[in-house]
Amino acid sequence: MARATALQLVQVGKESVAGTAVACTTMFQSIGMEITPGGDGFTEQRAQGQRWTSVVVPGREWADVKLSGPLDYVEDTWLLLSLKRVAATTLASGAYSWVIAPSLAAEDLYNTYTLQQGTPQHGHRVTYAALKEYGISWMKDKAPERSGSMWARRLEDDIDLSTNEVQSITRTGTVSGGTYTISFGGQTTASIAYDATSATTQAALEALSTIGSDNVSVTGAPISGGPVYITFREDLGKTNVAEVTVSSSLTGGGTIAVATVTTGAEPTAAGFVPVGATHLDVYMADSWAGLAGASAETGVFKVDLKLSDFSGQKKVINSTYTSFAELVPKAFSGSLDVVMEADATGMALLTAMRAGTTKWIRVKAVGAQIGSTGYYYTYQVDGAFKVNKPNTFSDEDGAYAVQWSFTPVYDSVAGKAIEWTIYNATASV
Repeated sequence: MARATALQLVQVGKESVAGTAVACTTMFQSIGMEITPGGDGFTEQRAQGQRWTSVVVPGREWADVKLSGPLDYVEDTWLLLSLKRVAATTLASGAYSWVIAPSLAAEDLYNTYTLQQGTPQHGHRVTYAALKEYGISWMKDKAPERSGSMWARRLEDDIDLSTNEVQSITRTGTVSGGTYTISFGGQTTASIAYDATSATTQAALEALSTIGSDNVSVTGAPISGGPVYITFREDLGKTNVAEVTVSSSLTGGGTIAVATVTTGAEPTAAGFVPVGATHLDVYMADSWAGLAGASAETGVFKVDLKLSDFSGQKKVINSTYTSFAELVPKAFSGSLDVVMEADATGMALLTAMRAGTTKWIRVKAVGAQIGSTGYYYTYQVDGAFKVNKPNTFSDEDGAYAVQWSFTPVYDSVAGKAIEWTIYNATASV
């Protein structure tokens, strides 16, 4: 069966220890992810006296996770928490606030994620995924879109999606010979030898019409070493199936036990609440406090925010690491481009540029009410910026416009450079 592009799922799990894989039981529906294998230090070597390359020596691998899709009131919270980890504040029962502001001179704690991408037929996985760059484009005539990318350790292929059922067959005592059978759905396998490999055990299960080809994967065999793990996939994937039963003719003593390690189920959606084009307003002020009383701008056509260099890879000479050892913070860089009408308001930024004054800019989206809480889905980003330069004038459907470029800066009075405030129905990540 072909691996269809349109059917690719993205599932995520928050890691307890950075880089240690966890079950990915939450599904993203808004965030598009393109996971690409990468690496460096791959060396071509040619044997002396020969004209063609003889070998290519692998180096350390890592993966790049390209982000795309519509800005979302819920799912983008997950991304930003891999920039700085914070806890939600309860606004009302069922409504929560997330406030995320990267520090000036401290290393922020941040979430790392295990990511899986694939279908019930085939999937791959990366660990230690964390945001390295993030961008949003707000436009006058369509919904805002995200961009950016994440670091991740090297890609692992042929991974079963985490919400597939996993069962174990465990023996106690010593197994020195004999056979056993496995029953499922009213059918029983042929006898399986005590030292049968995972491939042999999997073939015996796939021979049952109640299972079929490619609908299970087996690891951990032989049973003499065990435990044996059976993962139900493809046609039996993401389903709470009945437990197998085992009939043992094994010798050497001991008993056999079957247990469900992971109950099959559909992944839980993080929450698919896209930001609409008509949800947006832009505000400008000369101070952080001034934003509270600022009126929405009426002449802005487009805003592009791009932030990068959140972290870099630490690589060390140590055979333990087949990828980077850890991520380390870097000096932030970024830009904000605003296309606005070249009227008195728009051209007033020329004075701010020449004086080197700081402008506070807020882009705020407000969506539907969160249940009946009285609070509304909100995605707000506030930032302190220096006017960098004016760019070309342009025509915006008959309106004469100018593009201004800004550089994000730290404001010592406000104690921040960039801050996100998000309201949604997510209590924790």
